[in-house]
Amino acid sequence: MIAWIPYAFVRIALVFIAGILTGIYFPLLVKQEYLLPALLGGTALFVWITVALKMKAGALALIILYLAGWYNALLKNEWLLQDSISHLKVPVRVYQAVIITPAEEKNKTWKYTARITHVFTDSLWKEASGKVLLYLGKQGFETPFNYGDRLLISGMPQPIRPPMNPGEFDYRRFLSFKNIYSQHFIGNTKHVTWLENAPPNRIQAFAYRMRHKARQILDEHLPHNRQRAVAYALLLGITDALDNELSAAYAAAGAMHVLAVSGLHVGIIYGLILLLLKPAARSTPGRWFIAGISIAALWFYAIFTGLSPSVLRAVTMFSFVLLAQPLHYRTNIYNILAASAFTLLVFNPFLIMSVGFQLSYLAVLAIVYLYPLLYHSWDAPGWIGDKIWQITSVSLAAQVGTFVPGLLYFHQFPTYFLLSNLFVIPVSTLILIMGLLLILIHALGLPAAWPGKVLQWLIDGLNYVVQTAERLPHALIEPVYISTLQSWMIIILIISLLVLLRKRSAYWTATAFIATVIFAFIQWKRFAENIRPAWFIVYHTPGYRTIEIAEGRTAYCYADSMLLADAEQLRFRIRPNRIRTGVRQVVNYCIEKTTPNKPWFIIKHKELTILCVLKPDAPLPAGKFDYLVAGHGAKNLIVPKHLTFGQIITDGTLTDKEVDKVKQMAEEHNWKLHITHTQGAFKIKL
Repeated sequence: MIAWIPYAFVRIALVFIAGILTGIYFPLLVKQEYLLPALLGGTALFVWITVALKMKAGALALIILYLAGWYNALLKNEWLLQDSISHLKVPVRVYQAVIITPAEEKNKTWKYTARITHVFTDSLWKEASGKVLLYLGKQGFETPFNYGDRLLISGMPQPIRPPMNPGEFDYRRFLSFKNIYSQHFIGNTKHVTWLENAPPNRIQAFAYRMRHKARQILDEHLPHNRQRAVAYALLLGITDALDNELSAAYAAAGAMHVLAVSGLHVGIIYGLILLLLKPAARSTPGRWFIAGISIAALWFYAIFTGLSPSVLRAVTMFSFVLLAQPLHYRTNIYNILAASAFTLLVFNPFLIMSVGFQLSYLAVLAIVYLYPLLYHSWDAPGWIGDKIWQITSVSLAAQVGTFVPGLLYFHQFPTYFLLSNLFVIPVSTLILIMGLLLILIHALGLPAAWPGKVLQWLIDGLNYVVQTAERLPHALIEPVYISTLQSWMIIILIISLLVLLRKRSAYWTATAFIATVIFAFIQWKRFAENIRPAWFIVYHTPGYRTIEIAEGRTAYCYADSMLLADAEQLRFRIRPNRIRTGVRQVVNYCIEKTTPNKPWFIIKHKELTILCVLKPDAPLPAGKFDYLVAGHGAKNLIVPKHLTFGQIITDGTLTDKEVDKVKQMAEEHNWKLHITHTQGAFKIKL
């Protein structure tokens, strides 16, 4: 217990987080109405023991905190609400919803998050709750709606589907942490009627208007799309303008952190304020003045960027740190960070599942602990050498903190992050300062051509360095696959090694050894189960057909040309399975080029034979096949008597209306059937 005394709020935050995680992973374990009396009763008992009996009740306090975190997670889980649209058992004909995010531009749609307020069912309007993702086709909706627009929408939102391919990112679970369980695709305006603009939050509406005006200023002074995309991301936290190539370049250079407004940007602004007000820091009133000015400026910047979650995280964290600055002799940085995390999680417990939240706090914790050790381990010669070593130490510390989540979530590691950050961090700092200066000068009605030009040169220089780093040999180690359990083993190993640097201990040596052995065993097991065997798989890729045979480290992929050119679909639907199964080389066969003008083609792999039907109403060949793969038009499939197969598999080109027809045909002919549209990808070991 004594060891926890300097880190009291760390313990509070950890117990509270444990309760939140229980509520998230086991939402139906205990009902809210049972938890609340236990929480209130425990609190009353704690007050009685500590006040009336004047006894210590530390263990009871921790139990209360645990129950509070658990209850908070259930309280903020909108899926548990009785009027949630997810629980409606009757069809919804029309519903009202208010847009709660600005439009996000996609290739073919405008994407919004809307909150449902009323639904019309059985000739009756009634109140309802729940968020829905709206996708409005650009052809039908030429101009986007705004935050706070209240809409009348025909049709019924559909539940978000689970992953349909092995290893695919669980988008449904990701959205559930945002309390989103439904989506609705709308093609034209006849299904949507605008009612009014009634923003649910006036401060948020003001923040979005400010961000929109800032974006217009940047549009006026930055002529090229990639200049604008980087400026939007770095200054305003808007990332929808980044193309795949530019994002990949920043990822390969280890510079993605500058494209997400976060602690780095907030720290730069605070550093600038501190530099300008440095003389005031000599007295206690001056330190309080700096803290007040800094907090006001940082929260104004948060509003300026639209109050995005990443900025709110960073500004909240810095606000606690700034409040503690005048009281530095009585504070502990770990308690301050724990207090900021606790505050954020009280308002939104699902933040604990956010990758951005995890990366932010892990990076800061690593910098707080490791940076002083690294920086003071070597006295760099000269002023320039010292600054280079400072940046290097910060980059190394942050990379140690975010190394494991980077492998777990993104399956890659940038090898030149130290080299690129020597340029990226100083230039991104200049871009942030110059961009804010440009917006301020323009807003004041002053000539802003020169800061606009300088901003262009800085962004072009940053993009050039990042793209050059990407082209260096072995710039990115990928794909790397580790399981969640393996990630914990690496974390335990890193912590054990860090402790061993401070004090020699057989206990921590044994801990590091055990973690290494467990990691190696899991890796060997994965290799034996997933990498050594050969696989045959028919992916579910909506609108496309994709068939793949993997053997060892090589995969042979038969797919439509449009899919092979669609990097986003490949990355989202297919790449995760290749990473899990250890595929390093892919041989692509474009179906249109492989089988020009043929209604079918045959895939042979050792003893496996697969008939792939392109035009189901065309004559099919005679023979015996293990599998028949058919897609769009399968309802007109004509199978002659001289053709036999073990199982029929439908691919991603099948339409919703054809599913029932195919099921009916399978029942009539006693076919063994697998529909990827509803059952997910078909995958077997060979």
